Amino acid sequence: MKTRVVTIGGGTGQSLLLSHLKDYPLDITAIVSMVDNGGSTGLLRKHLGVMPPGDLRRCLVALAPDTKIWSDVMEHRFGDGHTIGNLILAGLELKTGSCEKAVQQLSRWLHIRGRVLPVTCTATTLYARLFNGRTVVGETNIDIPKQQRRSPIRSIYLKPAVTALPSVLRAIRQADYIVFTIGDLYTSLLPNVLVAGVAEALQKTKARLVYACNRTTKDGETNQYTAADYLNTLNHYIGRPIDDLIVDKTITTDHTVAHLVHYNRTGLEQAGVTVHEVDLRAKDHRKIDGKKLAAVVAKLCQRS
Repeated sequence: MKTRVVTIGGGTGQSLLLSHLKDYPLDITAIVSMVDNGGSTGLLRKHLGVMPPGDLRRCLVALAPDTKIWSDVMEHRFGDGHTIGNLILAGLELKTGSCEKAVQQLSRWLHIRGRVLPVTCTATTLYARLFNGRTVVGETNIDIPKQQRRSPIRSIYLKPAVTALPSVLRAIRQADYIVFTIGDLYTSLLPNVLVAGVAEALQKTKARLVYACNRTTKDGETNQYTAADYLNTLNHYIGRPIDDLIVDKTITTDHTVAHLVHYNRTGLEQAGVTVHEVDLRAKDHRKIDGKKLAAVVAKLCQRS
């Protein structure tokens, strides 16, 4: 039986991993955040009342057998800013009356290698409380600060409160490994954990929890964060410690890029996490190479 791997994140970082992870003999389920409210996704949410399709589209395309062909089709953007993939998912949701059914239908059409699950099919908005007492409303406003220097994020929450899909909770319970992917901590990863039922399922599952740490910090979200800061924040919201931490070892010798996520292996291991130092640097030194990351995740998950 294949190792059951659940990935949790948003669209960009998670899809980068999935596009290569699908090449390994793993049973993959991708759980996708549903708080995006910007761009084409935001317009479709506003005008059609559908769930945000953008991150779902990216993950579906990433798991398709021929990513290049489907990316060219599904990512094609019309003059009004909408992508074909977003419009198809929105249309399928309106036709079937369910975001989950829409994703299932498009999954069949694309013959994807794995499953993609929206973490919830109930509309909600992400809020951030800042240390200066202000509240920022909406994933886009949190993700892209309107002020040059914004007060750090103190906490985040969803309003209204929403519940995870039963299929999501079942996938978490049955997983062998759960991988929190690279991506924005407060706007891509943690919104999944905020959905009612997810944190509790993560606390109870027998799966090992893996976190693939970012290479650089995100302005307005994680300025000056170290790997320990990322890890401690994740642990706080999950209510259970991460078991395995993947970090890019080239950070220690890279002097070409600012705002790197530095780490102290000794301190991290003393905190109880198993640290995996690997070369993940992409040609663009600000980014992580998805193929390298998938190889590391697959090797880790295939240990069982």
